[in-house]
Amino acid sequence: MSNFEVLILGKFLLTFSVLLGIPLWQLYSLRRERRVEESTCTEDGRLDPEGG
Repeated sequence: MSNFEVLILGKFLLTFSVLLGIPLWQLYSLRRERRVEESTCTEDGRLDPEGG
């Protein structure tokens, strides 16, 4: 492989990793936000079955 081929392959790798990484990061952060919301609900006693 010449240096030019390595450069092109590196650019493809970087491009596709960014294009796939952004949606995956958004899904991860959305899941983390839902966990935080669920934990605050249980602290309030809304989802706790024995909290009544």
